[in-house]
Amino acid sequence: MRASFEPQPKAVFINWQVLVYAGSFNATHFVTPASASNIQAKGSFTAMGGNGQILVLIVSDYDYQTYIRYSGHLPPQDGMYYNSTTVHSGSFDIHLPSGGSFWIVIWNNFNEGRAVTASGFLYY
Repeated sequence: MRASFEPQPKAVFINWQVLVYAGSFNATHFVTPASASNIQAKGSFTAMGGNGQILVLIVSDYDYQTYIRYSGHLPPQDGMYYNSTTVHSGSFDIHLPSGGSFWIVIWNNFNEGRAVTASGFLYY
């Protein structure tokens, strides 16, 4: 009997244990290689503290710069690659285009800080 193995990730784009203060967000930037194809971003996250709810987004660099960073608003839904909605924990498994520039955003729009653990990997 042959053992089957899951593909190994090519890159880690988030590996955090971070405090996200009330009414704020933390974000990290990542890119996908132009030469890669069939790119998948897979990961998970968990929030603790307060009611434990957060919002996790994966957005383009344009949407991050235009909506989130400068105006503090969510980008249009059709511009998001991933939107967790408001949850305590979750996971994502999405496809991304090659040669892209993205942000994963952990948003705490509540009255108390949240301790968040998040990990994310790129496969291609």
